[in-house]
Amino acid sequence: MTYNFDIFKYLFSVVLILSLASCSKPEESKPEALRTVIVYMAADNDLYNNAISNINDMEAGMGNFNGRLIVYLDPPEHAERSEPYILEIRHDNSRTINSPTVKSYSEHNSASATVMEQVIRDIIKMYPAESYGLVLWSHGTGWLPEGAYGSLIRSLSHSAAPAVKTFARDSYSGDEMEIRNIAAHLPVKFDFILFDVCLMAGVEVAYELRNSADYIIASAAEVLADGFPYEKTVPCLFGNEAKLVEAAQNYMNHYGSKVGAYRSATISVTKTGELENLYEKVRGLVRHKVSERNALDKTGVQKYDRLSKTVFFDLEDFVEQLCLGEDLSSFQNQLAKTVIYKGHTPSFVNEYNITRSCGLSCYIPSASAAHDVAYALLEWSNIWQ
Repeated sequence: MTYNFDIFKYLFSVVLILSLASCSKPEESKPEALRTVIVYMAADNDLYNNAISNINDMEAGMGNFNGRLIVYLDPPEHAERSEPYILEIRHDNSRTINSPTVKSYSEHNSASATVMEQVIRDIIKMYPAESYGLVLWSHGTGWLPEGAYGSLIRSLSHSAAPAVKTFARDSYSGDEMEIRNIAAHLPVKFDFILFDVCLMAGVEVAYELRNSADYIIASAAEVLADGFPYEKTVPCLFGNEAKLVEAAQNYMNHYGSKVGAYRSATISVTKTGELENLYEKVRGLVRHKVSERNALDKTGVQKYDRLSKTVFFDLEDFVEQLCLGEDLSSFQNQLAKTVIYKGHTPSFVNEYNITRSCGLSCYIPSASAAHDVAYALLEWSNIWQ
């Protein structure tokens, strides 16, 4: 997901938002519910068919919860219905989407953070609640800046491998949405943010969003294009911490039961209230080890990507190798408080093994020098100072 918008793009997005035209009746607020869960599906790309399948699964999973599930969908131009619109999800067991459309927009850029913010505000106004959850659904590239993933990616088109959500893109604009822009444009603090996108369970991502949500559910590795098993996921989105952990467990059970390359998954639940303490523990261990970091054989650290030059490494494995022989119990105890659930399959699409996973990835500066400048803009990067 992406970020650095120049002034022209920003002004264009602001003007576009002011001109968004609703094709539905004037909005009326519904009675307040316990929780409104917003699903932001930026599907103006090659994932549209997966989006339709997932919405059908959401309808099947929707029950009589004290809350509402509201889906924003931006389809591609070739879709039968190409304009972006909002659905209020209703229970239905057919493979046809029968949930009512409550708002439509003229064509816009769903990879714009200002558009995302306006859509979320529209939904909150229409469906006020005591609390809110957010599902971000599309392609994703962790903390990487716009366009960076494409410059590192190898061919991922293997006939025997399942499709993955490799990088974020809005076909209408060509834009992506960066994590710092996302954090700056979320209008409320959410109970949780669930990322149904690739590579978002990074400590850099979580730290940027620590004031935006109480929990983050995400994958350190890529996510297969099928995404979450929403029929089982939806009921968990209206519960407490234990139910959010159950959502992650369902994800692991879903992919863990598959065979071959489709048995590919990592997932974690991060408690953001513990991230400041984790930051201090890691900083205390690594800040004076820049020379050791640069000399470290990074090929021996657990990775989470299939890029030509690895960017996403396991946080715990990295700290342990950098601080070999030191007492790491305080760091490990804090990590356990921060990542309250983690799971992984033995390998990912048969291309690399996952022998360990703490649930959070990290970047090792100088691993890909071209991205050191972008990394330095992230708040987590200050652990080296």
